[in-house]
Amino acid sequence: MSERLLREWIREKLVEAGASAERQEYGLIDSINAMATPEKPVELKSSGETILDVIGASKVEGMNDLGKEPYSDVQIHLADGTILNVSAKGSSAPTLAGGGLVALTSMLPNLVTEFLQRAVDELVAQGYKKGDTGIPDIYGQITGEDALLVLQGNEAMGGPIDYMYQGPMDVTAQYCDTRGECSITVSGAFTNIEDYAADHVLYLRARKRRNDQPFDPVAVDKAGLPSIFGKSPTKGARNRRIVITDKVPSGALIVSI
Repeated sequence: MSERLLREWIREKLVEAGASAERQEYGLIDSINAMATPEKPVELKSSGETILDVIGASKVEGMNDLGKEPYSDVQIHLADGTILNVSAKGSSAPTLAGGGLVALTSMLPNLVTEFLQRAVDELVAQGYKKGDTGIPDIYGQITGEDALLVLQGNEAMGGPIDYMYQGPMDVTAQYCDTRGECSITVSGAFTNIEDYAADHVLYLRARKRRNDQPFDPVAVDKAGLPSIFGKSPTKGARNRRIVITDKVPSGALIVSI
């Protein structure tokens, strides 16, 4: 496959992924709003937790204060005026904590700095030199309250998240209205964000933008943080990407932070 065709295929898949995510979000909203009203609050049941006194749901639109997509996808409205922020994901392991480096450094600047510096130190200790290629991705485990903060986000990021919702992209629902007691059972699972954080080990992952980027232990980005990877000789890409993941391959390079 040519590079042009590969780019087109990737763009198509990204569009499909975005459309699929929105289908799930609107499916969840429509399932709730089909029965829940301010005059008739319902129990919102799932294979996970149940949320009481739900009167409606809405989509979170626009960008957050950092100019990124908001952490929250859906808001669930309760009879007492409470609004619950929900991050909706597929059945498989979700893409965690969007927003990239901007979001991470706004919450935990010292954690990011420490991770990047230790990553450089570990690569040097293993014998990698400036200009070397084939540098592996580097991981750093996020522990304790830091992991919860990363998953929750904050108001500026379009959070904080109250619940994760995981389930099929095509949301289905069952309705029950017996003796004035109304409930909706959706096809996914709601998990309180604190419980979700307790059940998942999170890692920072620093990876190359291009496979041919060489190691550069002294280069820094515009914020003065270690770049780790130098300029790609073929595409000119610099720096690294930082993402959050709960999956680490066997034999991965992990540093303590």
